[in-house]
This record gives sequence, C-alpha cells and structure tokens, in this order.
Amino acid sequence: MKNRLKVFIYALMLSFVLMTPAYASGTQFFTSVVDLPLIPEFVEVVDDSVVFDKPSGRIVETKAVGVISKEKAEDFYSQSLPQLGWESIGNNKYTREKELLELEFSSQVEKTIIHVTLKPIKG
Repeated sequence: MKNRLKVFIYALMLSFVLMTPAYASGTQFFTSVVDLPLIPEFVEVVDDSVVFDKPSGRIVETKAVGVISKEKAEDFYSQSLPQLGWESIGNNKYTREKELLELEFSSQVEKTIIHVTLKPIKG
C-alpha cells in the first residue's frame, strides 16, 4: 500500500511539472488584458491604455511596441490565441465567450505597433 501511495505521489508531482502553464514559464501578459500574451520583444504602452469594466463586459484599448516584424507578430497571435480559447474570425479578429478581440498591426521605422481592442459582443 505504501508503494502505491509513493508511486501516486511521484506521478502527481511529475504531472504538475509537465503541465506548468505558460505564464509560469516566463510568458508575459498585457497588464490591461491579463489573459492576452505579450510578445517577449514587445513593451505595453500602459499610459495609453483605456479600461472600462461594465456589467455587459470589459472594454479595453491598449497598444504595445516592439522590434520584430509585423508578420512575425501576426504569426505569434494567430498561433497562440487559439490555444487560449480564442477563435479566429479573420482579419486579426478573435472571439471568446462574449468578447471580441481585435488586433491591428502597423509598422513604423524599425518597430511594430500592436493596437488591441477588446469589447463585448453585442447581441
């Protein structure tokens, strides 16, 4: 019986190690949208963020600036957001539960800017 308990405890400990969430492995997230990952090469422009928490849902506008290409930034979100439950509806727009996430990517002299808009889905 003691051996079974030891095996169970070791298996449980191993499962915790193997299933460590992304945020525990150093992934950064936006401060204004805490469940939206921030590309490691990017910095959120917190002073430009607007956040409203309403009974109908949250409304957030924020942006981040970084030095990787617009295409690599788009690829990062197209690959990571579905893993977090966001469903792509095209044109860098995603839905999850009753929220719409819109990402707009623009390039300026050697930097990429990501404009983020999160709002409730009407209906």
